[in-house]
Amino acid sequence: MRTGVEHHLLGIVIHHIAADGWSLGPLTRDLAAAYIARHEGGAPAWTPLPVQYADFGLWQREVLGADTDPDSLAVGQLDYCVPPWRTARGAAAAYDRPRPVAPTPGRGHGALHVSDPLQRALAELAREQGVSMFMVLRSALAVLLRFVTAVATS
Repeated sequence: MRTGVEHHLLGIVIHHIAADGWSLGPLTRDLAAAYIARHEGGAPAWTPLPVQYADFGLWQREVLGADTDPDSLAVGQLDYCVPPWRTARGAAAAYDRPRPVAPTPGRGHGALHVSDPLQRALAELAREQGVSMFMVLRSALAVLLRFVTAVATS
């Protein structure tokens, strides 16, 4: 954002799931390198990465094995991470499903009306706990899903 003739402000918003303390170091270094290069009238000279994310995915599948093999590390990790879902919905619904070729409009959307008193109570809870409203609602969803899973498996 331009704040003056020769002054600018850069703002970065990153969700906590997409960045951690370690990843902010490389991001900051890359931004500094890009800034210096642009300030000097050039473009940053990036060195191509030796490994791409797809390479990691292939390596991970090779190490963990197939999610359809009950003796694989992948199945063991899924059992550890998401046992309620695997038992409630079956092993076939482990962590992925076939996607439609074309987007299906309207799926996965819903409206939820939160009354003003409930919204104020949720905001107060967030303030008391020192967390964001997102975290309050995410926690409520986790509790709801755990309850639904418990009922479905009993």
